[in-house]
Amino acid sequence: MNNSVDDTQHKFVSHSVVSEGELPFHCPPKDTQKWNMHPKVYIQFDKKGKGACPYCGSRYELG
Repeated sequence: MNNSVDDTQHKFVSHSVVSEGELPFHCPPKDTQKWNMHPKVYIQFDKKGKGACPYCGSRYELG
């Protein structure tokens, strides 16, 4: 069996649409349970309106 690191370390990555009214937006979002939190980080969106959390990999899109 030949497993790479990516094959053995899959994690759930969410994808959420963020409205401009929610800016500035941070991860984890306000409704996240405390036991499941990492340090708060503000998401920077690129010119296409996409951003990702450097801690958990959750993806966000302006919509």
